[in-house]
Amino acid sequence: MAEIEEKKKNKNRRTTFLVFPSMQLRIVSKLVGIMIILTVVFGVFTYLSVSEKAPVFLDEAMTQAYQSQLRMLIISLTATVVMGCAAVYLFGIYVTHKIVGPLIPIGNLIEELSKGNYEAKDVKLRKGDELQDFADKVNQLKAILKEKNS
Repeated sequence: MAEIEEKKKNKNRRTTFLVFPSMQLRIVSKLVGIMIILTVVFGVFTYLSVSEKAPVFLDEAMTQAYQSQLRMLIISLTATVVMGCAAVYLFGIYVTHKIVGPLIPIGNLIEELSKGNYEAKDVKLRKGDELQDFADKVNQLKAILKEKNS
């Protein structure tokens, strides 16, 4: 019995996170772009506010130490942006996978209905997938069309 359940789980599991790569990457790239723009704006304002209020040091060593600290701030901000973009990219792929993935079986059923095949299987989405209500409505539409055309 456990073997059958395991096979069911594997059957419902998508093997790739990029189901519709063009759509998913377009959405994720927009999210990453917005994050980069906001971070650059924040970084520029932070740098300008820090550099405008730079203290005047009489000692050259103190001036160099201060400039070194500013360089470290810029490096830290850059590293934060890179790691943040990677995190937003991965999270974006995961989220779009949960939304775009269910579109495949829904689209397949709609295509079958457009061909007049009202005996096609109902759409069954995995637990936790988005668009569950939409899939249920498409299944209801299939039942109504099947009833009217019988």
